[in-house]
Parts: sequence; structure tokens; C-alpha cells
Amino acid sequence: MKRLLLLAALCAMASPVMAGSFFNSIEDRTAALAQQLQGKNDYYAYLAREYASIADEEKSQHDIGVADYFMTLAEQAAAKSGGAQ
Repeated sequence: MKRLLLLAALCAMASPVMAGSFFNSIEDRTAALAQQLQGKNDYYAYLAREYASIADEEKSQHDIGVADYFMTLAEQAAAKSGGAQ
């Protein structure tokens, strides 16, 4: 009984933390990134586009973990460019 309660509590606490990566697909994040970087041509915007391209390629090879990692790098580079949150 304690294990079940502990498992339920862990799942309830983990869902808000993990919701961003579960509910936003790589394609959605790439589209949002492209829209945010529209018209920007600096180094970080270029780097963000390259990382997003790599993420898309990795997803097409069914390596979701690596695709998510590269998409995170793309979003960080876009933030440095001034395009993301």
C-alpha cells in the first residue's frame, strides 16, 4: 500500500515537470522556433536553425532522446539570439 501511494505521488509530481517535453512534439517546437527566428540572421539564429535541423533528422531516425536534446540546444541558442522566451 505504501509503495502504491509513493508511486502515485511521484507520478503526480513528475507530470507538470515533464509535460513540456511530452506534449510538445519536435515538429511543433521546430515550427515555433522558425517563427520566432523569422528575419534574424545572426550567429545564434543560424546555430538554432542548425540544431533544429539535427533534431528533426534524429527524430526521423527514431532517436527521440537525442532529438529532444538538440531541440533544447536550439531553443537555448534562439534565446541568445533574442528570438525565444
